Amino acid sequence: MQEEKKVHLRLVRHKWADEIEIEKKKKRKNIAIISAITVSFVMGMLLSYVFFVPSNTNNQSKDSAIFESVYRIMGNKWYFSKDNENIKDDLMYDAITGMVNGQGDPHTVYMNAEQVKQFSSSLNNSIIGIGVRYIRNDGYVLVREVLNGSPAEASGIQSGDLITKVDGVDLAPLNDEEVQNRVRGEVNSEVTVTILRDGETKDVKIIRKEIYTSVTSKILDNNIGYIQINSFSTQTAEELKVHLDVMVANNVNKLVLDLRDNGGGYLHTLLKMASYFLPEDVVVLQQEYVDGTIQLSKTSTGMYDFDDLVLLVNENSASCSEVFAAALREQRGVKIVGTTTYGKGTVQVSQAFGDGSALKYTVAAWLTPNGESINGVGVTPDYEVRLDDALYLPYFAFEEDEVYHYDTVNEQVAAMQKILRFLDYPMKRVDGYFDQQTYHQLKEFQKDHGIEATGDLDYKTSNTLNQAVILNWSSNRMKYDVQLKKALEVLHG
Repeated sequence: MQEEKKVHLRLVRHKWADEIEIEKKKKRKNIAIISAITVSFVMGMLLSYVFFVPSNTNNQSKDSAIFESVYRIMGNKWYFSKDNENIKDDLMYDAITGMVNGQGDPHTVYMNAEQVKQFSSSLNNSIIGIGVRYIRNDGYVLVREVLNGSPAEASGIQSGDLITKVDGVDLAPLNDEEVQNRVRGEVNSEVTVTILRDGETKDVKIIRKEIYTSVTSKILDNNIGYIQINSFSTQTAEELKVHLDVMVANNVNKLVLDLRDNGGGYLHTLLKMASYFLPEDVVVLQQEYVDGTIQLSKTSTGMYDFDDLVLLVNENSASCSEVFAAALREQRGVKIVGTTTYGKGTVQVSQAFGDGSALKYTVAAWLTPNGESINGVGVTPDYEVRLDDALYLPYFAFEEDEVYHYDTVNEQVAAMQKILRFLDYPMKRVDGYFDQQTYHQLKEFQKDHGIEATGDLDYKTSNTLNQAVILNWSSNRMKYDVQLKKALEVLHG
């Protein structure tokens, strides 16, 4: 749920907490002193050394002594160390992360105790909160999706709402973690969110509940079930089984499994879920280790007896999503619809340390049941289908005094034109030239949304365009989701 400031993508690959930390390059705060285990690993028995290394020490001791010398100099003699009260903690953290990050593997990363907590939370499929998925828009929370059966849904929160305050606290100056801490809380506790909708502000009281976020489903026409799987978290397999049992009880015989924007999760969860759709003792993936050995991972139980399946994927489907898709295609002939997946073909494990920190590192490459690698390549769908261009655009992130007028050319104008076209305003050109038609259609949009009809693309209009896209997509999925339409077409034969 966290997004980089000023870069807001509508369709985003779920990112691990550690990847977010790398990309944002946030200043680390309150880092615990490295535990005795970590210190002994890095320094060995070198605490008595300062600058000199005895001539009979081995290469490892020499390297460790150099590290210790630099660490002491930077912590005690470096002039600017006086400006950082946590200098030694920061030096140790930076030394470890530099050693890890410098190898070029974005999935191998050292995490401090707080980052480990966030990482573990990202793989847990339940939270205590109000039940919305959101992105940050101009510092505020733009509701992207309201979860079925959630407290937010019961309180009338809608996709496209802009949450500006929580319990009276303005969200704009807060970072992502602070926003989450404001929204989440104890079970059955009350929170008041202030929303902006169609230019009007109102307070909404919501009772927090435990929210399960991994799986949602609904039954479509002609006994076709639709199941969206958002991650392969700790309890996702159990969640999915509940939804599958509901499908069986309602005589559903065909399924669309939606893995779009699913960034992956746990291998054991993947194997359980694959077992629902494949026969027992069938290979789901191969894992190749550093010594060249190959380990086969197989299904463990019998499968549900659905007549046909179609998978939905996109460029943000990664890791376990890709394993799952490749396995079902190779072992069952399941058709895949969407766009080529992310291409994450490696497996990670975590080594915990005594202070709560951990090293998550790549331990193997994974291959499809047929021995194919998708690392850096992805899984190519059987039916390549893209959504409307407007759904791939960056969100507008205007400054308050930023304005674009008629007879100008700008990439922001091109984005606006694509959005207006998506919102069913007639638009002949989407090349960024602010022509007469663009001017008039923008005025119509402004009138329709209670904004002063200036015909200028400004701060307020850009925010309203952002909200309109989210609301239109969420409210009219069967109209605009051409990938889902194609999946249903494939099922219908």
